[in-house]
Amino acid sequence: LILELGPQNIKTIYDPFCGTGTTPLVASKYGIKSYYSETNPFMRMVIEGKINCVKRLRDSGVKSQHLRCFCDRIRGLSSNCETENLQWDGFEKYYDSGVLFELQLIKAEIDRIENADSRQIALIILASVLVRSSKMIRQGDLRFAKGPEKSDSDKAILHNYVDKIENAISDIDSEDCPTVAYTTCLSEDSRDITVEDQIDCVITSPPYLNGTNYIRNTKLELK
Repeated sequence: LILELGPQNIKTIYDPFCGTGTTPLVASKYGIKSYYSETNPFMRMVIEGKINCVKRLRDSGVKSQHLRCFCDRIRGLSSNCETENLQWDGFEKYYDSGVLFELQLIKAEIDRIENADSRQIALIILASVLVRSSKMIRQGDLRFAKGPEKSDSDKAILHNYVDKIENAISDIDSEDCPTVAYTTCLSEDSRDITVEDQIDCVITSPPYLNGTNYIRNTKLELK
């Protein structure tokens, strides 16, 4: 759509139902300032992470420096520990004890990252493997998986997490990284925006009418 309209003809783009941030990410690729609204706080964190955090890391020259050190620490983690009856604020309902222990190990290492932008990206990537490593499956709605719907590789959270971190490092350092312009959250609810005469293009995918509850669907990530 941006190419159809002509990037040179657009100064600002607004997405009132931003979701995971595809519209502002593509706008950023073309150097277009973007605004958005999104009610789900986890999605807002994702949007800020993959656009604004990445741009700040690249602009400052830091790039993936902290994430590389962090990834080395994650590779060196050992999960050999007694994990029976492990408790963690309700998470134990959704995870095998061994997986939950490794999840705690990763979270503790994330908290040690000094750079705030790198820390947020590492946390978002942890969220991206939460459902796969859990007893749950997301098919329309989030629900408990049945027998063959999960595999042993799904529970390898340390391995799967390192894969994702390595992908992020490659993306952040790439010359093709599409973060040229920042994005700005105007409000959680699009009905509450107060700016005037600052938006000349609206591109959005409106809320779906299939009854899916996107807050409930991201309850593991939100928690």
